Amino acid sequence: MSKFSGKSDFADTCLMHYTPNRIFYDAKIYTNNGDRIHFESPKDLIPYYPYLIGSMAGSKEGSMTITLSKESFNDDEERDRIFWVIDDAIRYLKKCKSKKKVPNFEEFKKEVISIFDDKVLKYIFKNVDTDMFKKHWYPGFGNTIEYQTNLAVFNSSPALSRVHTRVHTAYRESLLSEASKYFGKFWVDAIHMSDNDFAYTEYDNFEMNNILWHTLLQVRDYYRLNKELGD
Repeated sequence: MSKFSGKSDFADTCLMHYTPNRIFYDAKIYTNNGDRIHFESPKDLIPYYPYLIGSMAGSKEGSMTITLSKESFNDDEERDRIFWVIDDAIRYLKKCKSKKKVPNFEEFKKEVISIFDDKVLKYIFKNVDTDMFKKHWYPGFGNTIEYQTNLAVFNSSPALSRVHTRVHTAYRESLLSEASKYFGKFWVDAIHMSDNDFAYTEYDNFEMNNILWHTLLQVRDYYRLNKELGD
């Protein structure tokens, strides 16, 4: 189980079954939509460590073809956990409306199974109690169209995009720590930088490491939100 996602992920292939050098020189790596990912050096594999392998094939000559998931397993699983809470909140709010009851967080808390602590759960509940969610959210797994609708509603909420779990944040910190060995200490130091310091930070390889930037901002959001909520 990888320290970057808790699953058997791309990192396991690079670090346990093979080596980053072997993968870099012998493997062609694609996204799940068929686009090839080009790397300039073995260290450029690191941002993809938490991704899962969808398929992998090899030849007698030793070459490999690897297809990765469309996103980090951390992002995928964490979003599912958040969506479960939103589902429960929407069901509860609709039940309150049908019974002409005033929604109550303490009552809702007893009906939901969540990995979030009370203050974050209350924050999610408060931001779900809006017309946008109550009118357009589809509780349950639903079909692809319903999921995409839910995803669009979720992405339209700047407040909820700041919500992250402790466990997935720990995996992301492991990735940033690994990246700092090869890309510089910035990836660890910037987590707690002030806004001014962060805004004026220049990094000469931004495009290559946009996944790391995304990961870094997620970790910063986790700490900042918990601090605001009284961690």
